[in-house]
Amino acid sequence: MHTPPWCGVLSTAGNLVFSGTMEGDFFAVDSVSGKLLWRIQTGGAIWANPISYMSEGKQYYCCVRRQQRDRVKRGTIALCGGRR
Repeated sequence: MHTPPWCGVLSTAGNLVFSGTMEGDFFAVDSVSGKLLWRIQTGGAIWANPISYMSEGKQYYCCVRRQQRDRVKRGTIALCGGRR
């Protein structure tokens, strides 16, 4: 990571901690060791706290990234992934 997480963190009962960076990295670390478990480049700064929810027996982890196409137009995109 180039910068510290700007958004908050999400911790789970399974010893995972999720967060994001201004460079657009959405990542998970082990809450005990602090070891980086995975990281995804989203293509936009992550400002909002990650969330988790369950639907039809599948757990999802989401973040919102900021999209900047030019200096005027901006938007947000929700990114979700999950495991059974």
